[in-house]
Amino acid sequence: MDALRTLSLAFLSAVASTPAFAQTFNATSGSMVIGSGDFFGTPYTFAGTDFSASGMFETDPLENPLLLPFSPGPLDLQLFGDTATPSLTMSLTMHGVPWGLPMNTAFDGEAIAQFDINPRLMLTGPGTYSTTFAFTGSFLGAPQSVVSSNPALGCDVITCTLLSFNGGGTVKLNVDSDPNFPGSLDITQASFAFKPSSAPTPSSASLLLLGLVALGLRAWSKNAARTAR
Repeated sequence: MDALRTLSLAFLSAVASTPAFAQTFNATSGSMVIGSGDFFGTPYTFAGTDFSASGMFETDPLENPLLLPFSPGPLDLQLFGDTATPSLTMSLTMHGVPWGLPMNTAFDGEAIAQFDINPRLMLTGPGTYSTTFAFTGSFLGAPQSVVSSNPALGCDVITCTLLSFNGGGTVKLNVDSDPNFPGSLDITQASFAFKPSSAPTPSSASLLLLGLVALGLRAWSKNAARTAR
């Protein structure tokens, strides 16, 4: 009962090829509301500069992490899903362009999403609790036009891009006494709301790093050319 609750026990599977490049983006808005009675799917959204994403945590009656009662004390709750299990769906738009995941190939694309509630939160009894959460996610895919034009080709051929996302915000928990287990608590609903971060967006840092690498390679090539003479 006090074990880590997850929407899926599967993790992002390894891919045989290296993505063309990786970028990280900061999620500054979005939401998700999951209830203990949500047995067949929980919608979520997250967005930031030049991107937006939405999807569903595909839960079934035995996988909803709010289904079982909690003991009073520190909260241990994580929501995790991935498209490989599949326990997650994700639609993504980057710079106004829809992206897709190669599926049913030798090297499929994959998306994950994970919400971690602040473990310092103490459940002391019935009531409404507010705390923070951290979000991480990723999308290994390509523009939808590329995926649709090559339905039989995987990430090893079309050279997928790994996009990473992080963010966080506040979560409100509605907690009641469990009617069947005296002394235990039920989280009947968890409402997540993303908040902008005061830190610089990782995507800007990533682009700066890529630019510095490009300049470095350009300087190296010019120096190599002079040496060859």
